[in-house]
Amino acid sequence: MKTTHLFAVALMLTAIFSVPSIAQTAQPNQVTSKIVIVDTSAFFTDKTGITRIINASKQLDSELGPKRNELQQLVTRTQNLEKEIETLQRNVQNKVPVDQKSAQAKVDELERLRREGKFKQDEYNSLVKNRQEQLLGPPYAETMKSLAEYIKTKGFGIVFDVSKDQNGMLIFATEQYDITRDFIAFYNSRPVTATTPTTPRPTTTPSAKPPVKP
Repeated sequence: MKTTHLFAVALMLTAIFSVPSIAQTAQPNQVTSKIVIVDTSAFFTDKTGITRIINASKQLDSELGPKRNELQQLVTRTQNLEKEIETLQRNVQNKVPVDQKSAQAKVDELERLRREGKFKQDEYNSLVKNRQEQLLGPPYAETMKSLAEYIKTKGFGIVFDVSKDQNGMLIFATEQYDITRDFIAFYNSRPVTATTPTTPRPTTTPSAKPPVKP
């Protein structure tokens, strides 16, 4: 399904944060040494992905189909009218007689279609965003929660998402791999070495020699 992957892109940017929050609760003394990868884009693959996500994607695609077709028809009308106006402009340059009133009407119609197209595109984008959150948000969040539980059960220490959209993003790491606090403690325990600021030496301007009398 062509639109499924596009929906995954937007959702991953928000829902992906559910995994690190669970990772923080991992036991520090848990033996987790495996580094593994996961391709979250495969969750959206038709027939082989997560069933709940695929069904939600199909429902979303079905709902948005009429609006998407309406937009495409509007784009086609706009493009055709642009070509007609370009032909009229070439005719004017070649001194071919042109009905000025008809030509101006086409220009006005083109401007109207462009305004309508922008309005409908913004309206469509807003609808897509809202319905994505409503339909795909819950099953995706549940999937990521289950993924975190699966990771801990299997004893994986670090998990990277290798999907094209995430580009190898780290989505899970147990506390034993987080060196932040340890480094801060290490740095703060080091003795502070006082540095004496160096005062720049003043530059001396050579005094002018008195003129030598002949």
